[in-house]
Amino acid sequence: MAEPRIRLVFLWHMHQPYYKDLVQGMYRLPWTRLHALKDYYGMVAILDEFPRVRQTFNLVPSLLTQLEDYAQGAARETVQEIAYKPTRDLTREDCLYMLRYFFQANIDHLITRYPRYRQLFDRMQANDFQPERALPFFQQNDLADLQVLSQLAWMDEQYLAEDPELQALVAKERGYGPGDQRLLQRKQSEIIRALFEQYRAAAGRGQIEISTSPFYHPILPLLCDTEAAAQARLRGSRSGADPRAHGQDGLSRAVRGVVARRAARLRGRRVPNRPAQGASLLQVRRHPEECREGSSLRPENVGPIVLGALAAGVSRPSQSFSRRSERHRCDGPLTGNSAAVAA
Repeated sequence: MAEPRIRLVFLWHMHQPYYKDLVQGMYRLPWTRLHALKDYYGMVAILDEFPRVRQTFNLVPSLLTQLEDYAQGAARETVQEIAYKPTRDLTREDCLYMLRYFFQANIDHLITRYPRYRQLFDRMQANDFQPERALPFFQQNDLADLQVLSQLAWMDEQYLAEDPELQALVAKERGYGPGDQRLLQRKQSEIIRALFEQYRAAAGRGQIEISTSPFYHPILPLLCDTEAAAQARLRGSRSGADPRAHGQDGLSRAVRGVVARRAARLRGRRVPNRPAQGASLLQVRRHPEECREGSSLRPENVGPIVLGALAAGVSRPSQSFSRRSERHRCDGPLTGNSAAVAA
């Protein structure tokens, strides 16, 4: 009797919220960049060692748009700017910001593997992670090392193993200077640009399949129609919400999400939507009363919406999102417990 076979599908859902403050043009959180350095490149590059393994990556357009911003050097982000700023030019506010936020990494897997980084972390811990209290114990050389190590710790393992310049940076351990900062910043840009090539090459040889979702998040079909959960076989879903309450906003974003399949230099390849997402574009026909006079989401206008977005290139967030961004923007890009970030 033949042994039973298990048919296993690896589906990686690659998603980051849209961190860009559209009012100020700044990225309020660094997680897209940091996870691009630590995870997104290596997860595909490692497949070179396992040619028989097949995987699927669902790339959410809000993530791709941000990655392209970083790849083009157009992203402005406070953590990045302070990390690569000449140490002698740091203001007191910059130093306090570093002490407050530059230890937000997994202690065991990122900080402790670099002894000097762990030494600086212990110094902060001894001062109860209070920046004002700890600052007198951090000299300029300490801050310079923190600038470099807080970014170096996020570099992809495989890239580190193959790049002699990064290996030399790790071996140096301490005493970093402006030249080291410039090198690290250049390597960061190289990795983010290289990840696009890795995905394209893996898809080209048939080792991965790329799918996509509505622009911001796969939950958007539920904003169009809460009954979409039944189509995904989530039986027993009872939200009690009006199934058409957010149909127009959800559909608008879903259209932009479909258009964003060409985003981030994945152009030229057919990128399928995940099956559960396709229902989103049908809501305009299922609920024709939503298509009242003057609505931009009337059925005859869906085509022009798509064509207009294609002409504009990578789809961008809606004006309504910009207004929400203005209402909810925060004072700094990082919040929460410094030890709570998963590696």
